[in-house]
Amino acid sequence: MIDLPTHLDLADSPYWGLTFGQVLLAFGGFFLGFLLWHILPHNLALTLRVAISVAPLALGLLLALVRPAGRGVLAWTGIFRRYVRTPKVTLWSAR
Repeated sequence: MIDLPTHLDLADSPYWGLTFGQVLLAFGGFFLGFLLWHILPHNLALTLRVAISVAPLALGLLLALVRPAGRGVLAWTGIFRRYVRTPKVTLWSAR
């Protein structure tokens, strides 16, 4: 057991070195792919059915494992939302 100071603000990574959010993204992709596999008609071509089912899994793994500039996808989503919501033009008026 390693004791870390509480002010470091480190995320726990108990699942194969992944945080809970990363595991949730990967599992969500797996679940959506599994759901699509069972929802798609069985008379559909096997390669097309596999490709449609594997796409959400690949996207979930990509979102979970790719960390540009050391930040996860959820952090970049928050940064992008803040950027979009802030005004780009400031008006100044002399009183």
